Amino acid sequence: MKRELVLAIAAALLAASGTAFALTDTETNASIPFNLANPGARSMGMGGAFVGLADDATAAYTNPAGLTQLIVPEVSAEGRHTDYSLPYVNGGSATISPFNGSGLHTSDADSSKNNVSFLSFVYPHERWSFAFYRDELVRFGNDFSTDLHGESVTGFADGSTTFAFPISARTNLKIDDYGFAVAWKASDVISLGAGISYYDFDIDTSIQRFTFTGIEQYRPGISAGIPLNSQTQNGSDNDVGINLGARFVLTETLSAGVTYRRGPEFSYAANNVAVTGLYANGDGTYHTGAPDSSGDVHLKNVRFN
Repeated sequence: MKRELVLAIAAALLAASGTAFALTDTETNASIPFNLANPGARSMGMGGAFVGLADDATAAYTNPAGLTQLIVPEVSAEGRHTDYSLPYVNGGSATISPFNGSGLHTSDADSSKNNVSFLSFVYPHERWSFAFYRDELVRFGNDFSTDLHGESVTGFADGSTTFAFPISARTNLKIDDYGFAVAWKASDVISLGAGISYYDFDIDTSIQRFTFTGIEQYRPGISAGIPLNSQTQNGSDNDVGINLGARFVLTETLSAGVTYRRGPEFSYAANNVAVTGLYANGDGTYHTGAPDSSGDVHLKNVRFN
């Protein structure tokens, strides 16, 4: 079901590219897999229940209040190998109303990453504990190209048919979190914690769209594979977030925790630029030339939350 939904969204975005090129809802953004899991194998195994336990160095991120349980300095490190296999539309046909994507052809863009996703150090002292950590929220890179057969999209209200242009896409996105946390044991049953995070953000994506095989039927004189449009998203930014936590000892075998995290917000630039123009000769044929840049868009403060 998830795969079908992704492909349906991708098909709709591709269809929209024929006349109006969206800037931030591009195929590269639709395929980004975010890692929102708490760090540490034990935490991942327990799911959200670890918020109430929080008894190792990964608590610096998950629930800083739990750091008061540590009695000696502790280091935690996590390494991850992640394989990505992302589906994308690679030819075929679809109808809009009602939507039917059974005629779409799909391919997968495969990539992998090896990285140190989390590293922390905790120093406890009497009723206080202090921690430094680095957490990698996102480190993703991928690229793919569709074949030159444009997807035909029919079923519009006016009965018309349009084509989604073939694309060549590249994505690189990184978000790192550098944090400091402190915890205080208010009593034998209540611990409080707080943290501040400095986030580092980098994005670099591009999509180029091309004329498709068979365009000669609609634009005589124009061949397949001519770059028409380029969309890019790039920039680096920083922001600060906070992390608050509390832990309550209910019985000898039962504890509870609560956390609040305010995440970062970043800005970056997005550009939509015509690469090649297609012009009529007056005799039913067409030629290429310098693009009409009147529709180019340059946004400098696109928000990433």
